[in-house]
Amino acid sequence: TRAEHAVMVTFFHWGLHGWIPYTVVGALIAILSYRRGFPMSMRFTMYPLIGEMVYGILGDMIEILSILCTIFGVCTSLGLGAMQINKGMVRLDRGTYLGKDYIGCTGSEGPGDACEGNTGMSEDKGVQICIIIGIT
Repeated sequence: TRAEHAVMVTFFHWGLHGWIPYTVVGALIAILSYRRGFPMSMRFTMYPLIGEMVYGILGDMIEILSILCTIFGVCTSLGLGAMQINKGMVRLDRGTYLGKDYIGCTGSEGPGDACEGNTGMSEDKGVQICIIIGIT
């Protein structure tokens, strides 16, 4: 249908306006870091608006909000990507592809399953180890 085609085109083509938020935030962090000597942190992007309050609880809340927004954005992108891969596989197999659960697992639970399969430990412990390795 036309609506499905519109959504498909939107996934693949953002245009210039889709990249503007990234450019604005990156430029703001760069300017404040270079000219004022602030650390490259989201709380300091609000310094021109709230001043010294970035060092308090309000700054901490800005950091928490930016982390949560990043996590939710990444999860949404992974989910939309898994849906696109699944739709493509269904189309290639003419509607007989039944592996949509595996597509989601490779992006989100793949490291946990790999740790579980290789070491014999629980999946929760495997995920925790993989997250720690990814952070360090």
